[in-house]
Amino acid sequence: MLTFEWSKNDEHLEIHADEAGLARLAKVIEYLRGKSDQDHVHLMSPKWGGAELSDTCQGLSNRPIHHVKVFSWKG
Repeated sequence: MLTFEWSKNDEHLEIHADEAGLARLAKVIEYLRGKSDQDHVHLMSPKWGGAELSDTCQGLSNRPIHHVKVFSWKG
């Protein structure tokens, strides 16, 4: 499970993950770290045609973020 959630009450981003979700996120970061040029990765929930993010919020008053782009910038 890996979710990025927007807290409507406090206007902050929450990231919730179990062991598999943390491993997935670490793999994405390591992939981007290994690139020689600028790059990015899309993480999407099933509602947006992906399988990297979960649809179910862990925070009761949160809103799920269905599409996350992780960018790496070189130089």
